Amino acid sequence: MPIPEFVAELLRTHIARRRVELDADASTLRAQLKLLDDKNAELARVRARGVDLNARLVEVRDQRATLSKRIRGLRDDREARAAAGMPTDPIDDRLAVAERALSRLPQIEGLELRVSKVPERVKRLENQIAKRPRQSELLREHLRVLEQEPQFVGVRTRSWLRNSSFRNGWLSPAVTIMDENVLRVALDEDAIPPKPLGDIEPHELRHTYASLAVSEGANVKALQRALGHEKASITLDVYADLFEDDLDDVAERLDWKVRSMMTSAHLPPSKPVAYDDPMWEQ
Repeated sequence: MPIPEFVAELLRTHIARRRVELDADASTLRAQLKLLDDKNAELARVRARGVDLNARLVEVRDQRATLSKRIRGLRDDREARAAAGMPTDPIDDRLAVAERALSRLPQIEGLELRVSKVPERVKRLENQIAKRPRQSELLREHLRVLEQEPQFVGVRTRSWLRNSSFRNGWLSPAVTIMDENVLRVALDEDAIPPKPLGDIEPHELRHTYASLAVSEGANVKALQRALGHEKASITLDVYADLFEDDLDDVAERLDWKVRSMMTSAHLPPSKPVAYDDPMWEQ
């Protein structure tokens, strides 16, 4: 389909930008696939971590119980020695060592909290792994779409641009901005604002193209090929109103041709007499 140069320039700019976007989207999808592939390994690590935390909890409980019992015994010994008037320095040193060792052990409540979170995390990972085949299929399908390098995509799906996405996400907002700008200019110039474009359907752009082509002198056969009609008669039936002025144009051209022939003896053929020339009044 023939396009004007300004459209080609816009497309070149858009395609260059899309190459960057396609690379970024593909990298994101590959990273998501890698995350899905790593879920089994992560689940194994979480389960192993849960076993280690449970073992550590049992170990810390035993150590804290042993140290607490030792500290109580040392305190009893210290009180007994103090009551008997005996020096307590040896007991004090041993008591300080035991209390210091107890303070360095993890708190039972913290370990229990960490252990309690393991089953929830395991369940979440198991659910994700159960959905992984479908997610992986969708991601790989999206990657296959990106390999086809779609140039116009939906903002949310980042895949092929559908009619509804184009209309709601691109066309309607653009038309709204255009209507607002035209209205603002008309108010600034104290002029009557034109009728708003309103809710334009994408198919109406096809009619706009046909109107512009006819206004620039496109013949029916060329317009038929551009619009993809099977026959030129279809183009004429659909866009007959665009050619209503053609008869007037034919009349004007014939008038110009005849007048130029009538005056060819007086003026060069390349310079026909203008319509408002006084000679026509003679």
